[in-house]
Amino acid sequence: MTTFRTLGDGDCHRSRSASLDVAEFDKVADDLPQFLDHIRRCVVSFVEAGAIGDL
Repeated sequence: MTTFRTLGDGDCHRSRSASLDVAEFDKVADDLPQFLDHIRRCVVSFVEAGAIGDL
């Protein structure tokens, strides 16, 4: 299970592991609008070409 979180500084992070007890997170976007735009681009790519994007 992948988990995403946003901290007080606005950065968006994705979990590296399925465990929430010892979860480590990697930064995936500088802020929520950038993260949502990345999701939008992944969805458009999937609809247009069937390509699965990486969040």
